[in-house]
Amino acid sequence: MTPEDPIAQGLATMASAGFEFGGDDEQVAHDVRTMWQQLGAPTGAFAAAARAIAALPQRPEVPVAEQARRRAFERAVGINP
Repeated sequence: MTPEDPIAQGLATMASAGFEFGGDDEQVAHDVRTMWQQLGAPTGAFAAAARAIAALPQRPEVPVAEQARRRAFERAVGINP
């Protein structure tokens, strides 16, 4: 399986989003494993998903001087930092 496979992309996105929404290691692992099992436990899916995570869009770096302003904006519009 390749990182471009829809299953790998889905698992990668699920793992990334789980952490972004404040999930802990155990909860995210449980959720991703459950989805993997529901998809038929395809061989190579975890390795491909790990490679796909590296290609997911990342938040832009913000200078230290601007971080407080960014946090205030994120809170104002409901974005989980």
